[in-house]
Amino acid sequence: MRSTYKKLGDYIRLVDERNTEMVTDNVFGINIDKYFMPSVANIIGTDLRKYKLLRKGRFACNPMHVGRDERLPVACYNEDAPAIVSSAYFMFELKKNVELDPDYLMLYFRKPDFDRLCWFRTDASVRGGISWDDFCSMPISIPPLAEQRKIVHDYQVITDRIELLGKSIKNIDKNNEIQLSTLFSEASNSREQEILRIGDHATIYRGVSYAPEETVDKPTNGYIPIFRANNIVDGSLTYDELVYVLDKNVKPEQIVKDRSLIIAMSSGSQAHVGKVAMAYDNIKYSYGAFCAMIVIEKAYEGVISTFLKGPWFTSYLKQALLGTTISNIRRKDIECLEFIVPSHSQLSIFENQYQVTAAYKASIVKEIVTLKDMQKLLINSLAKGA
Repeated sequence: MRSTYKKLGDYIRLVDERNTEMVTDNVFGINIDKYFMPSVANIIGTDLRKYKLLRKGRFACNPMHVGRDERLPVACYNEDAPAIVSSAYFMFELKKNVELDPDYLMLYFRKPDFDRLCWFRTDASVRGGISWDDFCSMPISIPPLAEQRKIVHDYQVITDRIELLGKSIKNIDKNNEIQLSTLFSEASNSREQEILRIGDHATIYRGVSYAPEETVDKPTNGYIPIFRANNIVDGSLTYDELVYVLDKNVKPEQIVKDRSLIIAMSSGSQAHVGKVAMAYDNIKYSYGAFCAMIVIEKAYEGVISTFLKGPWFTSYLKQALLGTTISNIRRKDIECLEFIVPSHSQLSIFENQYQVTAAYKASIVKEIVTLKDMQKLLINSLAKGA
């Protein structure tokens, strides 16, 4: 890939259009994964006319705490309906007649080397901000426009495949929930009932805290990743934002076992407590202090896994935490859970079907991990101008 390095400021210009006409009250922020998200800030009594108006094709970034997070939260807005962002954000767009694809620029913003260079340019404030001038002085590798678009196309093909596989996993889980719900309904009206206590058929291991000197933020020889509460998203484990612990300091019971469940036992908000995902043995992992690992007997793996990942457990948690400010659950809270299960013959049929779908899910997860590694390689290649 033929490329030249130029200053980012040669291609972008600052935009300062305000929401003076109250076009919208839809306030967005940007997370550290570089996606727009609904703002969690309290805007009661705030004059939204002072906020910056975000239109399709514009970029925004939060320059205020790059030093703290070692990342620059920046994203390109692709929605038709306008939104607004904080007046403290930089909002910018591509200059006219520049040969730079906006999607390529967004990929460039995602490369680790870009964040590292931003971090070097932060100021001496507590959070470590970056100025507009320093941001514009960032070097950017610009290949010919046709090559930019090919890179964007290749990346999007991988992204589309990941999204398709993710939907397949959700469909499998939904079908399991529907089947189990039907069995629950039949069991409640049947004379052949069994009360299943989760603690009788599963072992729960709490995560531990690792000393700071035992962990690093990047993959390193002799270290293994740690799943934390924020790695449980939509019923699956994400492999982003991991930290790594020295392998030799991890006890055997703190190693994630294949087909175990990882559950968030504590979090900063009740909304995340109780989130559950199944783990597969693609790589050797540990799990953090605010999580637990649930290892289930194979004969009950399907019914317990589906129960804990389904709406029944979510409903239980809402009732258990109702009126409290405590955002955590205890091991015995899960062990003592009881529910009616169908007859042995029905349960056996369900478990056999579950084992087949679980094996298929494992193959999907492995493909997703491989595809995400391909995305990382593609983005990292931009840093080298290769």
